[in-house]
Amino acid sequence: MNKLFLLLLFAIAFSLILSAGCLQTNPPMNETNTTHEYKVFGDPSVFFASLSKSKNISLIMDLTNTEGEDRQAVIACLIGVAKSWGELGKNVSFMTNYAIEGDTCLKGVPGINETTATSTSACVAEYTTPGIPYVAVSYGQPESYFSNSSWRIIVNKEYMKISDCGFKASDTVAQ
Repeated sequence: MNKLFLLLLFAIAFSLILSAGCLQTNPPMNETNTTHEYKVFGDPSVFFASLSKSKNISLIMDLTNTEGEDRQAVIACLIGVAKSWGELGKNVSFMTNYAIEGDTCLKGVPGINETTATSTSACVAEYTTPGIPYVAVSYGQPESYFSNSSWRIIVNKEYMKISDCGFKASDTVAQ
């Protein structure tokens, strides 16, 4: 993918994030939804407890091996997560964004208006640093994986027809 296209994509996504309205729906996070074959692995409450205590978050969009509507689904899901971060009262200036395609990774931080290119492995090493929760969105059979510090969301065009991605205030209430 052309670096200029990814930069443009980041600019569009951030303008949507900063000017967007409320999300109407969220993915089923606390149970397996067999109607749509959406599976959840791990304990979402552990991740959301960690998220509620953090002022920072990293958002990762992996566009590797995607095209067309499936690529749009990954982008739409990440935008939904980013919008809902602000709706939780969190400052989007503390959100670091990564766009990955193959061996290339672009990193952007709102407010700085700077995008840096590096290797995917360098980005992974950075966003998996302990202490900052992250959400990674990629393409595939829809499912979610939760850990203490991460939420991996896997989506495709069919999933995005039935639901949006994002946090709800009730998800982040520490137990």
